Amino acid sequence: MTTTVKGRKSESPDLLNGPVAPMFMRMAMPIILGLLVNGLFNFVDAIFISRVVGTDAIGGVSAAFPIHMVMISISAMLGSGMASILSRRLGAGRDEDVSAVFSSSLMLAAVVGLLISIILLVFRFEIFTLTNLPNALLPYAVDYITPIALFGVISFSYGTLSEAFRAEGKNMQVMKLMACSALLNIVLDALFLFVFEWGVP
Repeated sequence: MTTTVKGRKSESPDLLNGPVAPMFMRMAMPIILGLLVNGLFNFVDAIFISRVVGTDAIGGVSAAFPIHMVMISISAMLGSGMASILSRRLGAGRDEDVSAVFSSSLMLAAVVGLLISIILLVFRFEIFTLTNLPNALLPYAVDYITPIALFGVISFSYGTLSEAFRAEGKNMQVMKLMACSALLNIVLDALFLFVFEWGVP
């Protein structure tokens, strides 16, 4: 379905004229499925780690999980704020504003991701110590959170790009991207843990 905004065609769904129920399902289901697929990341990590490394490693990963979720939440907050502005600019046909909003949001996400990465890398031991994490689990938690922190900029930028696609009504593309990421995570988990025997990271 195509829509026309101020004389130009768009491949996004016609949110103004289509039936509400089918349009809601069309927009919501890819997001729901994408979030379910995204939830496989830590679940798959836990399965592989429990089989290869052991229960202490699972404890360390569980301790790092809330920190990872805080990063995801901040990224989602930035992306959702951008998507709200972006959607309104797209609806108004203000293409020049769309580019400016997206560029600024992507830069902001990268900067915030970099700052959080630096904080985590510098104070990772202190952060886990504040949570009273047992010493036996500390190395595993640090090993798990370190790669996540190293790629914080990429993670935050990815979140912004995903929300930009959603703002354009391209939820199916976002779901496909999440599915590919989850499959890649499974393959790399098996490769790094079983073949290379790299442990938790």
